[in-house]
Amino acid sequence: MLSLVNKTDLPKMLNWRNEENVRQVMFSNHLITPEEHSKWWERVSSDETQKWYIFSENEIDLGVVYFTEINKSSAHLGYYFKNLSQYKGIETFLIWQRLEAEAINFAFNELCVESIICSVLCKNQRVIMQHKRFGFEEIKIFEKLVGSKLEQVSKMILKKNRNEIDA
Repeated sequence: MLSLVNKTDLPKMLNWRNEENVRQVMFSNHLITPEEHSKWWERVSSDETQKWYIFSENEIDLGVVYFTEINKSSAHLGYYFKNLSQYKGIETFLIWQRLEAEAINFAFNELCVESIICSVLCKNQRVIMQHKRFGFEEIKIFEKLVGSKLEQVSKMILKKNRNEIDA
């Protein structure tokens, strides 16, 4: 289930976002201060081109799903999880599967976009493989400065009508 983020969600979002395993695969990988997080939320919560959601199952919050650069034809998708170490391997995989399926359905059916775009650090092969399982295709590899290091990034796309995928 996806529910819009509200101010009460901000502390847990910050904790999840600052976990080492999350930060190491994000474009902004420094420790985020509460003040920085608060200012960020003030900016994005009033930005119509961004929507932020908490993903939960059985009333347990498991992660954050977000759409940025939303326009009539596309939206950029991203997500991160809380620490899922209490779940066994297959349970974690199934949570990932359900989150991605829900995010895709939401983008196509609620945001009414024609395509979903993801940009993933190439070193994050687990997420790249996850996107490919759902039909995303890689359209470009580019370099981006992440912290002080130049990283390779995979840009991927999933079109509502998958027969129309092109670069």
